[in-house]
Amino acid sequence: MRLKSLITESKKVNESTMGEIDIMVQEAETFQDFVKEFKKEFPNFDLTKDALVWLKGMYTSNKRNESVIKESNYKVYHNTYTSAIQTALEYAKKAGYDFDDDETSREIGLGPKKPSEGKTNRFTISLTKGGKPQRKALQIQVYGMRNAYELNVYIS
Repeated sequence: MRLKSLITESKKVNESTMGEIDIMVQEAETFQDFVKEFKKEFPNFDLTKDALVWLKGMYTSNKRNESVIKESNYKVYHNTYTSAIQTALEYAKKAGYDFDDDETSREIGLGPKKPSEGKTNRFTISLTKGGKPQRKALQIQVYGMRNAYELNVYIS
């Protein structure tokens, strides 16, 4: 298809840039704003009718998913690794759990370096509630994108 060749010929719209496109969708108020920002980021991308249909699909799909993300009660995309980790720890606090700062520092601070593009760091932090150890744990996953980090955090 012509659309596939357009995708590969331009400023390389690929898996690693899809995260950037997702962020553009989230920051755009309207589809027109999204297309304008997309043109700035990918100036060589030929915006044919098929390409606009593809972008519209990306926009509407991500806007639908955005409502699910908003329900998650935490910010998913972060500009810094530290911001993503702090958000994950705040998530546990808001849910009424505590954690051992020493364990957290050891697990996260002394653990692997921040994830490079396309890699994920995973952490499991033990939780307490009212001073009593819980069977549940804080699960943190931080995915490294080109210029941002995607956070997935939950308690299980």
